[in-house]
Amino acid sequence: MLAALVWGGTFTAIPAVLQAALLAWLPALASVLTVAAALIVLAARRTFPDRSPAPAAVAA
Repeated sequence: MLAALVWGGTFTAIPAVLQAALLAWLPALASVLTVAAALIVLAARRTFPDRSPAPAAVAA
């Protein structure tokens, strides 16, 4: 609840034009961050491959 009060107080101190611009950019920012996170995960998987034993070796 404290975080909501702080956020509300901070957000209402911003002029309405800037609030509208910020809210308009949030979906695009979320999309960019999602794609960036996916690329980081893919790069990490290529850099650090899975070193678990093969399924056949586990079953034997």
